[in-house]
Amino acid sequence: MRLSDFNGFRGIPADSGVLRGGISNTAGGSLRPIGSFGRIPQGETSRNWGSEWKKAAVKYFDKIAMLGVFEMDHLAYKHNYVDLDPTYTDKWGDPLLRITVDWTEHEQRQRAFAAEVAGKIARQAAKIAGGRVVGGERGGRASRRYQTAEYATTHVQGGAIMGAAPENSVVNSWLQHWQVSNLWVIGASSFPQNSSSHPAVTSVALTLRAADALIERYVKKPGALA
Repeated sequence: MRLSDFNGFRGIPADSGVLRGGISNTAGGSLRPIGSFGRIPQGETSRNWGSEWKKAAVKYFDKIAMLGVFEMDHLAYKHNYVDLDPTYTDKWGDPLLRITVDWTEHEQRQRAFAAEVAGKIARQAAKIAGGRVVGGERGGRASRRYQTAEYATTHVQGGAIMGAAPENSVVNSWLQHWQVSNLWVIGASSFPQNSSSHPAVTSVALTLRAADALIERYVKKPGALA
């Protein structure tokens, strides 16, 4: 179940300091049989393994739901970029792609806002269902810096963004490189910033648009399309 009431500009208080909101994914404990196994209330067992833990995991398997803290829009910043790594290379000796990205105070405000909303929803849902809220708000313990030791997001996009002019973008709206007309960069690398929603459908739409332009326009008359 997805909650989109606070996506984009909707539902965001003017004095919150939050420019863009996001979505929240909620799922029952039995969504993924293996990945969701072991979700039990804190303090239910003395350790997170063994027969006692397995018994509790089976007991709560279809009795517990997870309210995910919102996936928020991530705005574009100059300090977030990709370049060629000066140290690490692939097996052919070519430099690997290096991603430099970090959160700002805006992302901290987004997280605080999302945790507050998620907490209200969880408490109201528990009240209606006759249940109780277990566990803490993960947003309060998350790192203030972007890191990959604990899952944050795998939808890191951008790097070859599209735009209306070569001065501030890499490809045009057809995903064609501004300076090399026979080079087309396909995928979410063209996104100027990261939406709260999953990027797959938008990437497919842009790919189909680019393919149509390549076949119907570029092949017939090679050159810049914009």
